[in-house]
Amino acid sequence: MQKLLNTQQSASYLLLRRLFTGSKATLLALVALVLFIGSASQANAQNSGFYKNFEVFNGTYYYTLSNGGGSAPAFPNNNSFPGTYAQGSQLLLDAEANTFENSGKNVQKAQFSYRVYPKDAANKGNFITLPLTLAEAVESPQFPGSFNKKWINSNTKPDLLAFTSGKGTYTLELYFDGNVNDGTKIFDSNNGNNYKADFEVTGNAPAQWTGNAGQDWFNAANWSPQTVPDANTDVTIPAGTSNIPKIFNGKLGPAQVRSLRIGTNGTPGARALILAGTDQSDPVNGQSKGELRVYGNFFALTGGFSQEPNSTFVLAGGDQEFDGATFIDVRIEGGGTKSLTNRMDIKGVLTFVNGVLKTPTLDPSNNSVDLIYDPNNIGTGNQIVGETATSYVQGFLRSLNRTIVQNAANTFNNIGVVLTPNGGSPGVVSVTRLTGFTYKGVGTSQSIQRSFTFSATGISGTPSFSLGFRYLDNELNGITESNLVLFRAQNGFVPFRPLAKTTIDAANNLLVRSNIEGVTNDGVNTLLGVFTLGDATNPLPVTLTSFAAVAQGPDALLSWTTAQELNNAGFEVQVSTDGTAFAKLGFVAAASPNSSEARAYQFRDATAGKQGTRFYRLRQLDTDGKESFFAPQSLAFGGALAASAQA
Repeated sequence: MQKLLNTQQSASYLLLRRLFTGSKATLLALVALVLFIGSASQANAQNSGFYKNFEVFNGTYYYTLSNGGGSAPAFPNNNSFPGTYAQGSQLLLDAEANTFENSGKNVQKAQFSYRVYPKDAANKGNFITLPLTLAEAVESPQFPGSFNKKWINSNTKPDLLAFTSGKGTYTLELYFDGNVNDGTKIFDSNNGNNYKADFEVTGNAPAQWTGNAGQDWFNAANWSPQTVPDANTDVTIPAGTSNIPKIFNGKLGPAQVRSLRIGTNGTPGARALILAGTDQSDPVNGQSKGELRVYGNFFALTGGFSQEPNSTFVLAGGDQEFDGATFIDVRIEGGGTKSLTNRMDIKGVLTFVNGVLKTPTLDPSNNSVDLIYDPNNIGTGNQIVGETATSYVQGFLRSLNRTIVQNAANTFNNIGVVLTPNGGSPGVVSVTRLTGFTYKGVGTSQSIQRSFTFSATGISGTPSFSLGFRYLDNELNGITESNLVLFRAQNGFVPFRPLAKTTIDAANNLLVRSNIEGVTNDGVNTLLGVFTLGDATNPLPVTLTSFAAVAQGPDALLSWTTAQELNNAGFEVQVSTDGTAFAKLGFVAAASPNSSEARAYQFRDATAGKQGTRFYRLRQLDTDGKESFFAPQSLAFGGALAASAQA
């Protein structure tokens, strides 16, 4: 690498020029010091150079040339960074440079170069250059036309661990350089030796399935490198392998991975991984249940995951992200939040030990946990067990297509609601549970963060029914349990109708309302709606008194009014073309976070080319992060005049 200028002497000159307006004696001393530094090339360096530079690792600043009197520690040159870095984590690199200039020698460009290689490697590879962007230029009062400039990285921060190939010790080597308008270059490069520091990478090398020796997960010959994965291994199973891996626990215990990626590049295909039960071909070593434990993220890109009865899939890490699939038995462990990206179907038992399973909340048909009856996997029954205030499903949980038994308690896979019809036939019923969201009651009531929505087919007669409503303490929204009452709404939004309660068992978190009339005063089947709990003594964050959608030419004008507002941040306007999956259309800020007087709001949907029916709803956001939804209104666009609906 070239070494043209000595930037440490450039920094010295920066100090000289700042003192140059001092006394005559000081001036003579400074001149003597300049002569001591002297050489032609060094004199060029004095006209421009670096005076403080920083390298940033995962947000922590280190300096090479100077920290400018700040608190950043020195770059550990010829030493090691503290701590270790696990494979699969990140070590993000960033940089900042600061330059000075004088006598028209303007710094036009600054950049940062680095490379990563195994410690003491003979082949160190090429440097990678990270361009820096001019962020600030401050003109020197002593030297008009000369600037102190700050340069920063405005590009993506590179992950240094991406340049490693497994556990071991690696060296990071780096330097700064820049271009001056007279064709010279400036450097901060440790006098041409560059800055070097070591860091330690732990964990196992990523593994890829080859299937060279068959289907046995626990045969090292089926993996590249030839090592069976463990809880620290990131695993990829490519689509289209001739031998699909099949997991039998056997005498080797459960299969374990950190992250698991099934299929590559989104290639559609058949099964790519089978989680099996008892290995019938090995009755001596075969155990009663196959088990796969995932400690990181789970990506089933091609839908290639298949689970057989008598096996368990375990999310065993902390915070995890995972793709949905059709599962048999699933266990939630390890704490943290397990974020579902789409929909998961459970044909066995979903067991909570420690951790929250969180679903998206815009579309329950595609973003939910569904408990599916499987006649081939009866076992202990298709259900959810072990939910607590710290370990539960947050979002949508559905129990689908249950044939209801008259005069008997129907528990819907233990999702927290008990329906007892008192006659007639409610037919085949599905229930959607929604947790983590607050709905609006009547007057000043506010719901807890749980609701149940019922739908049914084959209803005959108008049977009355009793409803048992279970809840968790963390869902109460501050409502005193003795004040809880049952509310019902036709569509889940204002207005909710209070149904009171018959009994409440606070110790077991169960409210019961008996003998609910089967038909409302307006002739609607009472069961077909949304049920939640609330407290009429607490004020609502927002009380919506009207919400209307009307057509104005090709546009839709949405109008709504509030009677009072408490901690209201504003309203997100959402739109849907099917009345189920909603997307953000716009946002209207609250006129004031708190108000006890009526306020009116409007929003115009001027989206071009609207066709068919569009559904609009409001998502009200509180300043403390809570949210609530308000009734969908619909308009038809296209061949006919738009039809409006008003609450």
